Amino acid sequence: MRSFLAILCLALLASCGSGGAAGNTGKCSALKLTGFSGCDIRNDMGIVHSPVSLPVPNLPILTSRAPEAGDKASIFGYGATSGGASIDGKLRAGAMTLSSVDSNRIFASYDASLSNVCSGDSGGPLLFQVGNQQFIIGTTSHGNKVDCSVDEISVFMNLQSPAAQSFIRRVAPDARFN
Repeated sequence: MRSFLAILCLALLASCGSGGAAGNTGKCSALKLTGFSGCDIRNDMGIVHSPVSLPVPNLPILTSRAPEAGDKASIFGYGATSGGASIDGKLRAGAMTLSSVDSNRIFASYDASLSNVCSGDSGGPLLFQVGNQQFIIGTTSHGNKVDCSVDEISVFMNLQSPAAQSFIRRVAPDARFN
């Protein structure tokens, strides 16, 4: 059984029956980090277990080096290309420069020189390259603007967070860390 990581949407939270806490139904597991309340699901993380192998690479989660402001990272998603645009289901890739990092989140400020995430990209990976190896350092969570425009602050779940790593190790013991 393969596991994959995703930021949760309300439907997944409901199907996991997490009620805002850690939950596990056998199909999916959810973690809501402390410090968030009500229906604010930003920085929630989910792991979905699939009975079939998925055609995606099994990349390790970076633990040997912390992401820092100024680092360039790769983003991937199936979301809209701009605020109000329809989601066409095409996978797109781009790069962002990290603007700051805290224990739970990674931030990137969009200045139009590179790429940005947008509606529909939530749960997508934030990758960082060390040497010839790609590592997952985060997952797309949200932004502070609805139109995905210049000066938006895009927010990613920091997978080096102790709560995130504990959750991943417990729910997806086959996950690789490096």
